[in-house]
This record gives sequence, structure tokens and C-alpha cells, in this order.
Amino acid sequence: MGGGNGQKSRMARERNMEKAKGAKGSQLETNKKAMNIQAPKGVTLCLNKVILDISTGCRGIQAMEASNKKAVNRDAITEEVAAAFAESNVIPERYYRPDEVNAGIVVGYDDDEAYELPVVDMGRLLDPELAGAEIAKLGSACRDWGFFQLVSHGIDEQVVNEMKDSTARFFSLPLESKKTVAVRENGIEGFGHHYSRVSGKLDWAESVILFSVEMTSLTMRIVGFMAADLGVEQEALVRAFRDSRQNMLLHHYPPCRLPDKVIGITPHTDGLSLTVLLQVDDTPGLQIKKDGRWFPVRPRQGTFIINVANILEVLTNGAYRSVEHRVLIHARKSRTTVVMFHDAHIDGMVQPIQEVLKHNGAEARYRSIEKLEYMKGHFSCKVCMQTFMCTTSEVKCREHAEAKHPKTDVYQCFPQLKK
Repeated sequence: MGGGNGQKSRMARERNMEKAKGAKGSQLETNKKAMNIQAPKGVTLCLNKVILDISTGCRGIQAMEASNKKAVNRDAITEEVAAAFAESNVIPERYYRPDEVNAGIVVGYDDDEAYELPVVDMGRLLDPELAGAEIAKLGSACRDWGFFQLVSHGIDEQVVNEMKDSTARFFSLPLESKKTVAVRENGIEGFGHHYSRVSGKLDWAESVILFSVEMTSLTMRIVGFMAADLGVEQEALVRAFRDSRQNMLLHHYPPCRLPDKVIGITPHTDGLSLTVLLQVDDTPGLQIKKDGRWFPVRPRQGTFIINVANILEVLTNGAYRSVEHRVLIHARKSRTTVVMFHDAHIDGMVQPIQEVLKHNGAEARYRSIEKLEYMKGHFSCKVCMQTFMCTTSEVKCREHAEAKHPKTDVYQCFPQLKK
């Protein structure tokens, strides 16, 4: 059977490579035409699939509840808040999080252990002679790290630079100017501490639209090659992403003189399917958890950082990993990023792809669940408090209990499994 699956994988990879070759490159005029049929939700020019969020800050500014990683705070930015990190040596109590910053071992740049976040080359993926090895590298990155850096991505340089410049200019504006799109009381729309949904007041909406169109094209290309790695037909995975919405977040992390006392974003996994990050500057801060340790990501010019999110882990039945990551604050430099979160589902359901299960002869490790139900939350092991997606099956819960808590009854870990 193993030989049969290997042959099927090679055949699927060859077919997917042929389909992907036609998608190479990016043309600005083509994207401008696409604006007539595709655009961010919340932007006046209006398409209907992208939500633009703008946020700034540190832990407390990026307020999250540790138990379920859900946003609990979406406050307006005030002069007092803006000054709290820029000039003061005193951290307001609500932002004081030294335990979270110092939790876990961080692998330093100067340690004897050499490491590099996997790099995947889109040019090689699109080259028939090199694609096989590069697809294997892509698959390895998604399985072992859950993250990779994409080079030679083919995205129009003008579109990327305009998006970076527009984002940087927005965050450099005086506070009063940014507050023209401020969060409303008891709402989530506007510039604020957490997710902020913009409604038609940006004068650089065209940059947002062009960038979102490019990101959609890039995502579909990447997903096609992921299908090849998984040994299934391209359509099996691509259909889950087709016509799904995007969330675009513009994040700004101001410097703080006491970076060991505050945190940019607490450890979390991304809730949608695939995340594409564009770093506007060269300030480090992103860290990825692997084998129980934190690995800082070195910003690399001209790349996108791609990571597997929770739904993609489910779609691949756990073959690809959605891993924890966090953002730390720099003492002297701000950090600004543009992040695209791509959604996915199969006919309104979050579930392993049947073709993946069939190809591997595997049992589903995640239960099928309606997308709306999936978005409601997660659950935790009651012994170690490790968080699991609400789609996690009893099989995976038992695997966790046996591996991590062999002397503990599975029902102590997951009492909800009792019938």
C-alpha cells in the first residue's frame, strides 16, 4: 500500500505543478481590473471578503484572556495610553506582564545551536525540474515548524511597497488623525488597542485592495503546492479556500523602555486557516514555540512569513501543525506588520479532508463541526491546561493523555469525554 500511495503522491504532484505554472507572477493591471469584483469588506470601494483591522500595542493593549485566547478588551487609544510606553519608565499595572515575557526558554541568536526558519522558494516551486524537492521542503516546514519564510514570491513589488508605506504613514500620524477612525464605545470598529474594523475612512483603500488581491492569488498558489505535498488533487484543498474571506490586521508595537515587563501578543495559535505576514520594518519580535522552546524569527528582507493556522491543521488531519507563537516588544524600535488571515471550510464545515484521510488510510483525528460552532472556542486538558481546538476528537485526547499523563485517567484530563 505504501508504494501505491507514493505513486499517487507523485502523480498528484505532477498534475498540480502543471496547474500552478499558469499562476506564476503578478500583474498590477490585472489586479486593478479585479478590484471591480473583489474587495475588502468594510472599505468603501467594497468587495465583500476582506475585513481590515488596525491595532497597536503591548499585552493589555493587545488584551487577551489566557484561558481561551479570546479578545476581551477593545479600548480607544488615549494620550495617556500612547505616552505610557513611549516615555515612561513606569509600566501601568494593567500592562505589567513580566511572568509571561520570561516564561519558557528562548533560543538565542548567539547560542551554539544553529537554526533558521525554513525558507521556501516560490520560483523553485514553479520550476518543473526543481519543484519536487521544494514541495518536500514546504511539507517538511509545515509538519515540523508550522512556519516558513517565502522568497521569490512573485508579488508585484510596487503593491508591496505601497502597502508598507501606507501602513507606516498611518501609524506615524498624530494621535488625533488616527482617532478619526477610532473604536466606538462598546464596539470593535476603529483604531484602538485591539482589533479595529475600518469603515470607508482610509484614503489609501486602493493599496489595501490591490494587496488583498495579490495575497489571495499567492495563497491559492501555496495551497495548490500543499495539496501536492499531501498527495491529493489540488482541488481537494483549494476548494476549501475558494471564496472564503480574509482578515487583514495592521499591527503596530511601540517601543518600551522595559521590554522584559510587557508583551506584544501572548502565546497563541491562529484561529483561521493560513496566515501571511508582511513585516514593514526590520525590528525583531516574533517568536515560534518548537519542542518547548521559543525560537526568535530574524526578519528577512523581501520575504513573507507564512504559518499554518488551526483550520488548516484540521483539514490536513494534523499532518500540518498550527503552533504557538508570540510577539515581544523592543526597547528602542517600534515594529509594524501587515497580516492576512485566510479562512477556509468545506461546505460550511471544519473537518479533515476526505481525500487526505483516504490517501493515508487514517482515522479522523478531529471531529466534523459547523464553522459557526467552531468559532465559539476551545477546551483544555485539566491536568496541564494545554489548549485544544473544539474539533479535536476523542482519539487525539486519548493520545495526549497517554503521552503526557500516563499515570492519570483520561477522564481527569478531559472530563467532557464521559458519556
